[in-house]
Amino acid sequence: MELLTEADLSTLFSGAPHFALVPRADEELLSEDEYGFEPAVTFPFGGGVEGDATDCKPPGHPAFMLCTSHNPEEEEGMVKEVPSMGSFMGAEPGTCGLEYFLMLPVGDSDRDHDGYDDELDEGGRERGGGLRETRGGVRSVEVGYIVERLKELGSIWQARKRERKERDEVRVQAQGSTEAEDQEEEEEEEAEEEKDAPTSVDMYTHLFTYVLFPPTRITTDDYLDPYSLKVQIMALIQTLTNKVWLDFSKVRWRIKLGQILWGDSIATGTAEEEDGAEYEEWKASAKESERVWLLLQILLACELLVRIDSVLSDDENMDQRHGIVQSNQSLPESKEQLLRRFHEAGGAKVQWDILLARRWLENIRIVEMDAKLPPVETEREKSSFLAPPSRWFTFQQPLPEPSAPPTPNAQHITDALLLPRHTRRQVGGLLHFARKIRWPNVDALAQQAIARAPTTPASSIYDTPPLAGSPISMHSTNSYFPGPVPPRSKRLRELASDVPTLHKKKSSILTAPSDLGCGGWLSRSYLTGLVLPGEGLGHLIMSTLLENDPAAVEVLGYNANLYGGLQYMGKTWWSRYCIVGRVMAGCDGVEEECGWVGPVMGSGVVVEGEKENQTVGQIPDGWIDVITSPHLDSKTPRALEPKLIGICGDVRGKGWKQGTELKRHQFVKAKEAAAAMTADKLVEVQVKGLFFTLMEQQTEDDTDGDFQSYDAAVYFLVGLQLGEKKLHVLDLRYDVSFVAAWPCNSTGDGHLLHESFEYINLRIEELEEFKFEEAEEKVVVVGAWNPGQRVFIYAWCAQRGRSAVVATRGRSCSSCAIREAFATRLGVVVVV
Repeated sequence: MELLTEADLSTLFSGAPHFALVPRADEELLSEDEYGFEPAVTFPFGGGVEGDATDCKPPGHPAFMLCTSHNPEEEEGMVKEVPSMGSFMGAEPGTCGLEYFLMLPVGDSDRDHDGYDDELDEGGRERGGGLRETRGGVRSVEVGYIVERLKELGSIWQARKRERKERDEVRVQAQGSTEAEDQEEEEEEEAEEEKDAPTSVDMYTHLFTYVLFPPTRITTDDYLDPYSLKVQIMALIQTLTNKVWLDFSKVRWRIKLGQILWGDSIATGTAEEEDGAEYEEWKASAKESERVWLLLQILLACELLVRIDSVLSDDENMDQRHGIVQSNQSLPESKEQLLRRFHEAGGAKVQWDILLARRWLENIRIVEMDAKLPPVETEREKSSFLAPPSRWFTFQQPLPEPSAPPTPNAQHITDALLLPRHTRRQVGGLLHFARKIRWPNVDALAQQAIARAPTTPASSIYDTPPLAGSPISMHSTNSYFPGPVPPRSKRLRELASDVPTLHKKKSSILTAPSDLGCGGWLSRSYLTGLVLPGEGLGHLIMSTLLENDPAAVEVLGYNANLYGGLQYMGKTWWSRYCIVGRVMAGCDGVEEECGWVGPVMGSGVVVEGEKENQTVGQIPDGWIDVITSPHLDSKTPRALEPKLIGICGDVRGKGWKQGTELKRHQFVKAKEAAAAMTADKLVEVQVKGLFFTLMEQQTEDDTDGDFQSYDAAVYFLVGLQLGEKKLHVLDLRYDVSFVAAWPCNSTGDGHLLHESFEYINLRIEELEEFKFEEAEEKVVVVGAWNPGQRVFIYAWCAQRGRSAVVATRGRSCSSCAIREAFATRLGVVVVV
């Protein structure tokens, strides 16, 4: 009956993680966000894990960092994607991190359908007039000016970046540090024109002469300096908050970014499917108007970012030689106050514009068409698919005479190209991805990708999409790829009535590979690095791989399901968004990278027949759409119950309250769990194969009509190593999750566990007969000692509809994993 003191708790629970949902640091800046919490793991009794231990895998390649904005060193103050894609790949195969799991139900995709009614007030070519009626509205801007100004802003941004790098190199020169990779990237770029840094007055004059109408008033805070950068910033924010611009806080537009810039057309319909003249207007608007409007939005965002960067730069506030803060009446605010003012004015929508501008300036360079490049192809060359690569992007329509602002020579404008700044990084990421998942013909893919990667504007530039072959559609069962989208002149008026379809039938355009180049707009989005944070990177990199492998596309067909799987050359590969991918990720020899799992065994199971063996459950090569039901875990996400995650996982007991006395006998070792699992070491589990059953009756919710949908099951033989094996068939019915346990720092047999955390130990051979109703509020603990056992337990979870916490022996003790299961309200702990 010994009472425990705070000192005792510090001794017993040193290194034990505590889980909580805490208010986001920028919650006050995003008042429209009702889910203003983020997961936090702390060690309240000391002894935290040394180093940067986490429950996630680091990105396998620098190119994969594009999936997230959770990188404070590079994008400080930027808006964050929810959930963080940095937590998408958990430390164990098939798992995700705690942050991703908790925030997914209230993430960007879940709220993507909100706000349609608010966007129906303006659209298309009509929005020009609407903008002119607003304070600080946009002037009539020529396409040529947009391109030239984007090129100039890119030079300013890169010049500032080089200056910062030079200062950093001076600081670390004594330590002999080098940045070989950055130097290598610089070698592949042509020298850009050096420009003197513009003054605030210069930037004011340029902005309000060529781009925006001058503001009619300024705030009291800026009265002493009406030409300050802050005045310009607020005017740009006010313009970008207008609802006529694309809102990249909505994930449906993040993937459409590349389609608008490089797609053959925005729509996926055909002339026969549309009303003649109406379709032609749609097509013309999609190819011309939407692309120009997007470039104008990018220009405004880049103008904004360059000014914010200048205001927040140390050079603006600090004399570098003397370290003295300058006395400047136009900059009376701290950096934090300035950021808060800007963010409050623009909200999440403008923050995403700023993030887009950063990705553009960091990854895209605009160059002029060199005279050495091939001339425009003849009609014969276009039809024969033998024409050499020509342009990534070009304005081929004659431009009207400039009014304001003046524009350069029209021919000069027509030959503007968009090229990647980090070609080697992006191609290297593609090849790393292909090798990691052991894609067939990877050597041929490498030769092709490297040969066609543009290193200079004059050497090898990809073809425009219309010449690259027949279009193929990308379909999915998730909300990232929306269905056919009409041009801006019709889109905002029709989206409201198309909301149900938008979230059932999701399509985007991929271009079939050909001899002309890398593929279509999906490849161009990845290879340029113009990728916004979120799940899109995994889709884009797989699309790029396919668009550069004509043999694979010939077998797989033109329709693809990036949220399912594919069978090719006797193997299968799976998206981690599919339950089959998460379950089979635990197989021996299977790898995971950038959201994809493979190579996994092909379909079909060999069974013994009366006369001869036969293969059942086999399906032909192609894309595979697997149908599942939602998991059976709690209906209310923990993200909507922020207080409960900390209360239900407290080391002092489930539901512990301040002032409650703790007694020594209430805490026991979870040692008996490990003892029960030891018996499973003698159990052998053989994964016999994947069995697919064609769904004969499909509802509109189950399929988008372009794929055959299947129920999936896994066949196992289970028994003692030297004994008879029993056949188990586990249906993958439910879309469950596996969450990697957070590492703890314990000694001996692990931390103690309060008696309020009740659990049941099960052996593998007991799983089939177990009923969760018998466990009530208890957690089921089961152990796996090899890959076959792991896959069996994962499949059992998918059959029963229960998500699980997955703990690694020696990294997370059973007690802390059980507490994490209670904190997240998951019913299973798998110890591997």
